[in-house]
Amino acid sequence: MTSAGMFDCCEIPQSIYNDNMTIKQMAMKTIEELPEDASWEDIQERINFVAGVPKALRELDEGKAMPHDKVKEEFAEWLAR
Repeated sequence: MTSAGMFDCCEIPQSIYNDNMTIKQMAMKTIEELPEDASWEDIQERINFVAGVPKALRELDEGKAMPHDKVKEEFAEWLAR
């Protein structure tokens, strides 16, 4: 099974992950929530996603986000290839 069909819109439920958890606890909880037939790739992708969310939120807070119009423009260029 690929991760594309594994997650509903790739959300991190706030009820499961909280500020009191260590990174190791979050990683273990993330893996426990995956289906039993998850591949190494599925595990790696999910861990990378969960680890990337706080970084992305920090960058947004620091004003490092790309404007929506620029994202649409880049996607249009990418899809036209």
